[in-house]
Amino acid sequence: MLNRRGALTAIVAMPAIASTPVAAQALAGDPTPIATYLVRRTPAAVAADLQRGAVDHAGIRYFNLGWDWPDQIEAECARNGIATVGQFNAWCMTMARKVDHADVAALEALIGKVPAGIDPATMPALSVGEIHVGIMAAQANATGGICGLAPGHQARAEDASYRLATEAQWDAILQAYPGARLPYMATDNDCGKSQRNFSGWLASKRLGTLAMATARLLMYYQGQQLRNAGHIVAMVVTSNRRAWFLEAQTRRRLPLDFTAFKGYSGTAADNFLRADASRISDLDF
Repeated sequence: MLNRRGALTAIVAMPAIASTPVAAQALAGDPTPIATYLVRRTPAAVAADLQRGAVDHAGIRYFNLGWDWPDQIEAECARNGIATVGQFNAWCMTMARKVDHADVAALEALIGKVPAGIDPATMPALSVGEIHVGIMAAQANATGGICGLAPGHQARAEDASYRLATEAQWDAILQAYPGARLPYMATDNDCGKSQRNFSGWLASKRLGTLAMATARLLMYYQGQQLRNAGHIVAMVVTSNRRAWFLEAQTRRRLPLDFTAFKGYSGTAADNFLRADASRISDLDF
């Protein structure tokens, strides 16, 4: 395995980073413009190369912090003053002497790097109507009274269809979400603001087409609505057509029969009311 000062395994079509430090030094003078290289290799292929190279090369992993999608690679090169293949090699080798994988991992956690392999364009699509009525509402109503639709339930949709990520992909997204570092704070960072922040982060990362809605829940105990209690979470549908709650603040994917949300477990002596059921009041896609 290459150490952090080693270079990336040779790229198949036109090596941008060589397999040994000596070869990388020889390539440091390669005058091929980045734009030309991207046209020849294609941005998608270069993106795949960079993701593979980042596993063993901290310099490449550091470069990858600046882009999430292939069409952003050229701009990231320009932002760092990288105009040629040779300059890219030299830049990555220099950075590998300054940072290691632990350093870059900490930065990834701060900025929220989109996990590799997550691309909505490759995911199956489903209509909002089927997502809402055929899956979310049907599965909520099938929990034996633990979850369901509240009287006056409403759903608002801005788009005709959404993409279905896998359960593993949603778990990876939750782990990457940087807002989960911030603790719950009444008013400042409550459940509603946390969910808005999560939705905004997804949109900023071009993941706004994933099948997710903001769900406002009414909480119940022994058949009685807890009038001063409620909760806001994400509600998603995965590629196996199953609905889930997501709590981005705690990075959890939860089944629809889950009721022990933060703030609603405990006893009256703890100034909390225990909920044993929920009802979906609003879904905002």
